[in-house]
Amino acid sequence: MLGHLDDTGLRRVGERVVSGFRAVIYFALAWTAFSVVDGHPLSAVASQRDTTAGLLGHPAGVALVWFLGLFVAGCGVGMAIYGVTRGFARRLRLSTMGTLVRRAVVGLGLFGYVAKGIAYGIVGVFLIGAAASSDARRSAGLDGVLRYLSDRPVGQILLFAVAAGLAAFGVYCFFQYRYRKVVPCAAP
Repeated sequence: MLGHLDDTGLRRVGERVVSGFRAVIYFALAWTAFSVVDGHPLSAVASQRDTTAGLLGHPAGVALVWFLGLFVAGCGVGMAIYGVTRGFARRLRLSTMGTLVRRAVVGLGLFGYVAKGIAYGIVGVFLIGAAASSDARRSAGLDGVLRYLSDRPVGQILLFAVAAGLAAFGVYCFFQYRYRKVVPCAAP
């Protein structure tokens, strides 16, 4: 098997599962991009509401939306914890960085992962709200959540912090590209 050869046991299994979820998310993003290029753009808010409404219409739909909401919120908590504990740093070649670069990269990663965690957490809470009320209109994708927050005084501060964190994560990704530990695969 390939992937996460530097990990062992449950950590390897966990990393592979997370990688699988990432693949599904990236596939969904690619599908959305192809739909836009093909001339069939959908509002993310409308699309999520339609999907949530479809799920809520099924007998086990409310339970499934609850599960999805808890899962997405849990992913958000996990991302925030990964950032706060600096779990991402073990995947970087920190010893090859200067002190100033290392501090900047770790700070950007911490801020970025926490911001992503907050964003995911908010989307999860909206899904949980939709499940609790059986009302798909309470569901919103990230863009819908951001619009909702922009209409609230405290939400604007949170929105600015999340936006700054996502920008920090984008910059962190450039450093990650440069300093990521890569374990070569063994020949079969």
